[in-house]
Amino acid sequence: MRSLYKTLIILVYGLMFAALLFLIVMNTRSVPALVIEIILAFMISYPLSHYLFRMMNKDREKLIEKIYFDRATGLPNREKLRLDSVRTDSVLFLMNIDSFKEVNDFYGNAVGDAVIQSLAKRLRSLARSSYSRLFEGVKLYKLEIDEFAFLFNYPLDTERLNRTADIIVEMVNDYPFQVENAEITVTVTLGIAVLSEAGQTDDLSKRTPGILAQADMALKKAKEKHVPFLVYHHSMDIPREYSENIRWTHEVKQSIKEDRIIPFFQPIINNRTGLIEKFECLMRIVDEEGTLIYPEKFLKISKRSRQYATLSRIMLRKVVREMKNTTKDYSFNISVEDIQNRDTVMFVRRILENHWKEAPRIIFEILESENIEGVPEVPEFIRLVKDYGCSIALDDFGTGYSNFNYIMTLDVDLIKIDASIIRNLDKDKNALAIAETIVGFARRTGTRTVAEYVHTGEIYEIVRALGIDYSQGFFLGKPEADSTTIQIRPEAALSVLNR
Repeated sequence: MRSLYKTLIILVYGLMFAALLFLIVMNTRSVPALVIEIILAFMISYPLSHYLFRMMNKDREKLIEKIYFDRATGLPNREKLRLDSVRTDSVLFLMNIDSFKEVNDFYGNAVGDAVIQSLAKRLRSLARSSYSRLFEGVKLYKLEIDEFAFLFNYPLDTERLNRTADIIVEMVNDYPFQVENAEITVTVTLGIAVLSEAGQTDDLSKRTPGILAQADMALKKAKEKHVPFLVYHHSMDIPREYSENIRWTHEVKQSIKEDRIIPFFQPIINNRTGLIEKFECLMRIVDEEGTLIYPEKFLKISKRSRQYATLSRIMLRKVVREMKNTTKDYSFNISVEDIQNRDTVMFVRRILENHWKEAPRIIFEILESENIEGVPEVPEFIRLVKDYGCSIALDDFGTGYSNFNYIMTLDVDLIKIDASIIRNLDKDKNALAIAETIVGFARRTGTRTVAEYVHTGEIYEIVRALGIDYSQGFFLGKPEADSTTIQIRPEAALSVLNR
């Protein structure tokens, strides 16, 4: 770059000098005057050309700084990292500040910026600290608002890699930042990628992603697993996940279009009478080949692709249609997301108004594990549906915060004790103690209880002995598409009759 710069100066200077010389020769007649004018031309052209190129070079440097450096910290940015990370045998540590938006929202952007600047200084100081040997030759980068990166252009063994990650996390997590008399603690997560020559191949279809993409994937997985750092592995390959997301988004969309969303019904048995009194409504998709697809395959995708509200409305419409064939109660799962969706709530209201005879037999199940406390729409929704005679069940009780005082304010009719408690009643004293506590609370408040995941006769006997009002599980009855034909499973009938 410098040699090119010098060449350009000489070239422009030569052109300017030649132009001046040409004009002088054409307009000068005496030799002494010509010599003097040539000397003057030289004295004028050289400083002028040098000045012009110095200005051009400053503009170029400003442009480079703008493209490749972060303005706030002065550190090289993501674009510079892309240029610097082309070597093999490199190691990249990608560091993200956890929930940094909360710092900005709580303290303000000015304080957030100050934290970033202080963090940048702290990370720079690692190369001069007692850990300097670990960070020898490292390059520090500032990427997005809440991301930094360390690039080692040489290989690290596993022990040093893990030690380096531990030091970075410790230096940030264990030492709060002092900003405007406030002590602000932040935590970070790392995604680490190791790029080696052995991992490269001429076959593009088998090539691994670049080092920055690998570190991004490792960081995402570390966030999901709530661990301080993870090293990239090919199993984290997000393009495969994207492909699955696209596939299931399309499947849900087509299933809605082709009316392949169907409710299945699992019986809920009264432990005193031994009769089926209620059904829980469970969503299924039937694929084009007639195979059942269960919610764990598509429910999360449907929420992320904004199709979940449509699925809920289809289910409620079909459940109400099924209710006209029996006199039993039907329990319908409704999420906080549904409750906070104004259009879905209005749809529920219309259904209840149009099917007011069936409304008193509808039970809306709300997930206790969804942290419903503090969501104002929840008590509002409960009051709305109770005006139509509907009941409210709290699902998966015992897995969340289980604030009994808050539960009392919701006017809940049923508590469904979570499967993780019920399935271990025969071998876990803690599970048994939790179940006894929930049953005791329910009795004192006049709330009925349901045991989920009753999968054996032994569990069923314990549930009955605890005084739980209802039971549900594969031991008693599997979900089926036609609720009018469901009966207690023959294997369980004897246990139910000997109540």
